[in-house]
Amino acid sequence: MEPEQFILDRSAFHMGNHTTVSSYHARMQPESFAGRLQAANYLISVAFRYDLRRPPKLDRDCFLARKHNG
Repeated sequence: MEPEQFILDRSAFHMGNHTTVSSYHARMQPESFAGRLQAANYLISVAFRYDLRRPPKLDRDCFLARKHNG
C-alpha cells in the first residue's frame, strides 16, 4: 500500500489588508448581536448534540453557595 500524496494548495488562503478583511467580516457576520448569539447557540447544539427546542437543563449539583463569615 502506498501512502497518499498530500499537495499543498497555495491558492486556498491569502493574506488581505485591513480594508478587505473588514469588508469580508461585514458581509459574513450576522447583522445584529442577537443573530450572532443564535448562530453560536446553533453551533454549540451541533457540537454537543442536543435539540435546540429542548436544551439540556443545567446541573446545579456542582455549585455550592455558602455564606462567608467574616
